[in-house]
Amino acid sequence: MYAMGWFVDTYNGHSRIAHGGYLHDINSEVMIFSADRIGIVSFTNFGFPALARMINQHVFDLIMGLETVPSARNKLDEYGSENQGQSQTPRFSVPRKGHRPAHPAGDYAGRYDHPGYGRFEITHDGGLLTLKRNNLVLPLEHWHYDAWVAQDVGIFYLHARHAFDTSSRILFETSADGAIVAFSIPLEPAVAPIRFVKQ
Repeated sequence: MYAMGWFVDTYNGHSRIAHGGYLHDINSEVMIFSADRIGIVSFTNFGFPALARMINQHVFDLIMGLETVPSARNKLDEYGSENQGQSQTPRFSVPRKGHRPAHPAGDYAGRYDHPGYGRFEITHDGGLLTLKRNNLVLPLEHWHYDAWVAQDVGIFYLHARHAFDTSSRILFETSADGAIVAFSIPLEPAVAPIRFVKQ
């Protein structure tokens, strides 16, 4: 059930209204048990988005002397197992060895625009390429041919695919006269790779 932006249900036999949120890498969950005169708010800056909700439920169970369903320990162990599995299992294809970029690194630098998705900037410094968009700054490494990937800088979830993992290769496009004119990257799983044109 959904009521004026709040989710209405029962938890462990008690009526509640609740809603979660996400802003600037902070997950939140507000949970109100009006009949019990209890309100709980949690904020987290790591882990999966539902962690704040699970913390609220655990706190409510402790306050009320109820058995936690499921236990916080079980959920955290489950999350840890998922992350361990992701780190040990190669999910994506490997690059073809021995293939160098078709251009010197500096040729890839520039401003790249898309009318709907906005602007990326690729900078070149000391032989290294960096992808920039507002506060997002990702060093790039060569994958193979004219494909590059963002280096893992530890700002994305470990347990879920995202727009800058190694499956989202940045593929540069060269014109008939040999100039780099665009790059494409799959930013959304249900949409074809987005083409950003070099300005």
